[in-house]
Amino acid sequence: MRKITFNLFALLLTGLLFQVYAQTYNGTAPLPLGPGAATVTNSPAAVPLTGVIGTLPGQYQIGNVSMNIIHTWADDLDIQLVTPSGTVFELSTDNGGSTGFDVAATLIIQDSAPTVVSTWAGGTPSAAGYRAEGGLLNTVLAGQNVNGNWTLRLTDDTNGDGGTLNSYSINFVPQGVVAVCGSGNPQPIPVSGTGGFPCVGGPTTSPANVATVGTIGAAGSQYTLDNVTINLTHTWDSDMSITLISPSGTNLDLSSGNGGSGDNYTNTVFRDGNPSITTGTPPFTGTFQAEG
Repeated sequence: MRKITFNLFALLLTGLLFQVYAQTYNGTAPLPLGPGAATVTNSPAAVPLTGVIGTLPGQYQIGNVSMNIIHTWADDLDIQLVTPSGTVFELSTDNGGSTGFDVAATLIIQDSAPTVVSTWAGGTPSAAGYRAEGGLLNTVLAGQNVNGNWTLRLTDDTNGDGGTLNSYSINFVPQGVVAVCGSGNPQPIPVSGTGGFPCVGGPTTSPANVATVGTIGAAGSQYTLDNVTINLTHTWDSDMSITLISPSGTNLDLSSGNGGSGDNYTNTVFRDGNPSITTGTPPFTGTFQAEG
C-alpha cells in the first residue's frame, strides 16, 4: 500500500475549470505501405491518460487524428482507428483518388471539419481536415477508455502501388474548460465582479499532475490518498468553496463556506479520521477531515 499526498496552494472553485492542454501522442513511424494487396500496417500510439471519451469534466475529446503519407495511389488505402479496447472505427476508405499522396501529404481527421473525407477526390488534402467516414469520432467512440494503444491501421487493398506512413498522431483535449487560466503555484484568486486574474470572473485552479498509475481504495488497493495540504491567503474565508477534483471528474468537497469573516487557510491538512473542517476556525492550521 502506497500513499499519495497533494499540496494545493490555492484552489477556489465556484464552478468547474480545467487547464486547456491538448495532449498529442505519436504512433510508430515510418512504416511501409503495400505494395501487395491486403497488406496491413499498424501504427500504435501509447496514451497514458486516464479517463474516457466524453464531454464531462475530467473526460476527453479526440481533437484530431493526423497522418502524413506518401503513396502512389491514394485510394488504395483503407484507414481505420483501433481503440485500446479493440473497437475499429473507419476513418477513410478508398479516398484521395490517384493523386492524394503523390507527394508526402498530411491528412487530418477531426469532428470540426466542414466536410466528410469521402468528398476528397485527389490533390493536396484540405488543411481544414475532414470528418471521418465512420461518423463523428467523439460520438461513435463516446465511453471508450483513453488509456492504452490507439492504433492507426492502414490496409493497402490493391497490388502494384506502395508508399510510406511518415507519421501518425492522435490528440486528446481535456473537458470541463470554461476559461484558460495561468498554471503553476501560487495562483492568484480573482475578486468577484472585477474580471480578476487568471480567470475572468471565474474560479482558480491548481492542478497537480500525478504520473503514477494505479487506483485509490481501501485495504488491498494500490494506493491510499493520505492527505491534501493547502496554504491559501484570502480575506473572509466563508466566501470560498474548496474542491478536490479527480482525473475522472469526481468532486470532493474539502471545505465550503466555513470560517465566517476570518482569513486564510494556513498549513491546513485534510486527512481521514480527524475532526471535520467545520469544527475549525481560521486560519484552520491543523489536520481536519474534508467536509465531503
